[in-house]
Amino acid sequence: MEFFDIDDSESPEYQLPTTSNIKKVTMKGTSPNKVTKKTPISSPSRALKNSPVPKTKAEIQPYDQLVLDLRARNPPTPWKEIETLYRDAGGITTGHLNLKVRIGLLEALEEEMTETEIQDLIAAKQAVEEEFQKQVWGLVAEKLKVEKGREWNAKFLKNTCDGLKKGTL
Repeated sequence: MEFFDIDDSESPEYQLPTTSNIKKVTMKGTSPNKVTKKTPISSPSRALKNSPVPKTKAEIQPYDQLVLDLRARNPPTPWKEIETLYRDAGGITTGHLNLKVRIGLLEALEEEMTETEIQDLIAAKQAVEEEFQKQVWGLVAEKLKVEKGREWNAKFLKNTCDGLKKGTL
């Protein structure tokens, strides 16, 4: 017997699988030579998707409110228990980790601002931006003084740079 001779007697440890267990389906209207594999049920396209995340406070579903209420308790309910209660209430999820992400989105929806609070927010943002701009141009003037040895006024530098952006200089 030579080294490459094949022995016809098959022992169980040397048997190789001959065909796969995936069913093959021929598509309608194609030639019989073209065979496509049927996608298994466990593929992501056929799996259950999570419940849609609400965009506004009015869209929060009872099962989402349940998650918020259970996490607001003192001590908070464990995530594994919340997941089972969430599914029983009608929500669809693929695991407790998704609920941890979802609760952050839901908590952001729960907060609302009044008109006066919105105006206060805008005013505070503008004040911070103005203060930040002053600091930026002060730092630019300081850097020029250290590197080039000449002292510049921060307001002059800002106006000069703004003029360069507009193309007036």
